[in-house]
Amino acid sequence: MTQLRNTRERLLAIGTEHLNAKQVKALADTEASLLARLIVANARMQSKIFNILSAEQQKKLSDLERTQGALTSEGK
Repeated sequence: MTQLRNTRERLLAIGTEHLNAKQVKALADTEASLLARLIVANARMQSKIFNILSAEQQKKLSDLERTQGALTSEGK
């Protein structure tokens, strides 16, 4: 998270008058890589949590996720 924050700050600090395409591309690539790692770690954590829940808890969580998915798709 710290690396991601630092990369984002460095990207935002680049002024438009001093645009260096290579530097921006390198920072964007770094940010994309860090985000991908974060997404994978989050998915693994959610899977581990789901697996330790009882069958009833898993069902409740699945129902909740389905409900939330329906609510967000209606808001689009």
